[in-house]
Amino acid sequence: MKFNFLFFLLIVLFFSCSEKNKNIDMVIYPEYCGGCVSRNFSAIKNNDLNDKFNIYFDSTDLFILNESKLNKLDFNHIDNTDIRSKFGDYANIVILMLDGEAIELKTNETIEKGKHF
Repeated sequence: MKFNFLFFLLIVLFFSCSEKNKNIDMVIYPEYCGGCVSRNFSAIKNNDLNDKFNIYFDSTDLFILNESKLNKLDFNHIDNTDIRSKFGDYANIVILMLDGEAIELKTNETIEKGKHF
């Protein structure tokens, strides 16, 4: 009986801990740098980070939409007019951590594990 309980507890802990990693939001603002989006989307794909981020952008922007499809990234649509009211006033690409910290990627920055999240 104790073994079954411990096994169940380990499974619950594994899935609850792994879910926390998927709740980092990445927001692409309307004032983005095209090269930044391409470079960072490629980095997410190449480093197998797609399951770490909830990516938000206005999918009516064909450049970003095509870049996300090219890199096979999952995303959430949000209208450009709603981005600032929901996520704050930033530009380019912003990573919003679980604790509320916002990390704004500069134009020449590429997302790195350990540095940005």
